Amino acid sequence: MDITKAKEYLKSGYSVAILGENEFLSKERGIAYIAGLAELKYDLKGYVAADKIVGKAAAYLYVLLRVKEVFAEVISVEAERILLSSGIVVSYGIKTNKIINRKGDGLCPMEVAVQDARVPTEALCAILKTLVKLRENKSNL
Repeated sequence: MDITKAKEYLKSGYSVAILGENEFLSKERGIAYIAGLAELKYDLKGYVAADKIVGKAAAYLYVLLRVKEVFAEVISVEAERILLSSGIVVSYGIKTNKIINRKGDGLCPMEVAVQDARVPTEALCAILKTLVKLRENKSNL
């Protein structure tokens, strides 16, 4: 599978496109969609992924999913390191030191959640716990 088609999905409004034998597409903002795939233990070996933003948290998820290639419109230095060290081909539009939150006033909560993670399974656990907390906080507003 060629990354070009996955990148086309981003241009048409999707936030994530993971293509191979099947297509996994999402227009949701954030990391929840790929975290769900990782939690369900999808094995996407040989698949290609295009994503709007890939920080350390998303990089660990793509390692768990076993994709062969990731394109990110925005990627962090740490995410690129994780992907490359796992043998995943990486391309991107912009590389940055940090992935910031939606308000633009601090680090992305997922990046904070995985800052101490050293392996993908630790990262997945931290991401899932943080997603639960964020959902609880939203429902309490």
